[in-house]
Amino acid sequence: MTNPYNVAISAEESVYIDAGVSLKYQLNNRFTFGLGYGFTHFSNGKLKMPNKGLNTQAARASLSYTLNDDPVQFKKQVVPPFHDHFEWLISFYSGMENVLYTGPDTAADPMMRGVNFPIFGMNNTINRQLDYKSKIGVGVTVGYNGSQSTTVVEEDGNLDELDVPFPRHITVSIYPSYELVVNRFSLVIQPGFYLYRKKTTDMTPEFYQRIGVKYHFMKDYFFGVNLRANKFYKSEFIEWTIGHRISL
Repeated sequence: MTNPYNVAISAEESVYIDAGVSLKYQLNNRFTFGLGYGFTHFSNGKLKMPNKGLNTQAARASLSYTLNDDPVQFKKQVVPPFHDHFEWLISFYSGMENVLYTGPDTAADPMMRGVNFPIFGMNNTINRQLDYKSKIGVGVTVGYNGSQSTTVVEEDGNLDELDVPFPRHITVSIYPSYELVVNRFSLVIQPGFYLYRKKTTDMTPEFYQRIGVKYHFMKDYFFGVNLRANKFYKSEFIEWTIGHRISL
């Protein structure tokens, strides 16, 4: 680790999320004026601790000029009527969380690296697609968090974790879900609430936030990546997901 004082990022890998809304108005054939508001999150997704991250919010204004001599021609496309329907999504995720050693000799390089713990689980979501762009639903997550209820210790200059019974790593949570659909891509927002997990002295809040993107392939399969956070800014871990959709 060449920059031990970088408590905001503290790793070679980083996560960048930029989300916002914008409105554009075409002044004439050449000029377009735009207004918007955005939120940006930059961190390492807790791939390495410490990880405080950076968050910014900003208003945006733009004025663009079109070089093309031909005016933009918009063609109205006839969209067939949409029939709302339900779908059942089953997905599996995996990830990793880094836990630091807090005992003596923390300045030694092996101690600064901490220990990486596996994270995996299954999501079950029932969605109702309201139109071509929006889905709302509710779901349940059953997960395994290897860092939960675990203590990192030092043995002969190496880091290890104390053995903990498997059930103490299990979590169960429930979440409402919203998807913004753009062709095969979806923006997923799922604020969650833990229903079950073992109590610890350093546990995260009961309410967490999940935001991510996914891509559909082979009609009914999808993969994606989510960032799970708490307090709307503090990363917990990154979820890499793959799943299957069943139309109901």
